[in-house]
Amino acid sequence: MLLFHSSFLILQKQHNMSFQITYNTNGEPLGVFIPIDQWQEITKKHKDLAKLQKNVYAEPTKEEIIAGIQQGMKEAQLHLKGKLKLKTGNQLLKELRKAK
Repeated sequence: MLLFHSSFLILQKQHNMSFQITYNTNGEPLGVFIPIDQWQEITKKHKDLAKLQKNVYAEPTKEEIIAGIQQGMKEAQLHLKGKLKLKTGNQLLKELRKAK
């Protein structure tokens, strides 16, 4: 944990930045919050970090939502015809827990 803190202290001095470290209940660091204006300054200097932003969750478009609903309706129709076996609620919850 000392290495974690010292790395951010170096960043703080190099970029004159402020940040907050979040911890879990065991006192282990979980993440870092950097104000957006400072993040934008850092990503201007370090283009490799700017690429990370592209992997951030984006809200689905209207078209994606409609396509998802249509797919769900097709699956429901197939299930009613006996051509598709759906997962139970417990199976779905188990799958979601594994995805974390």
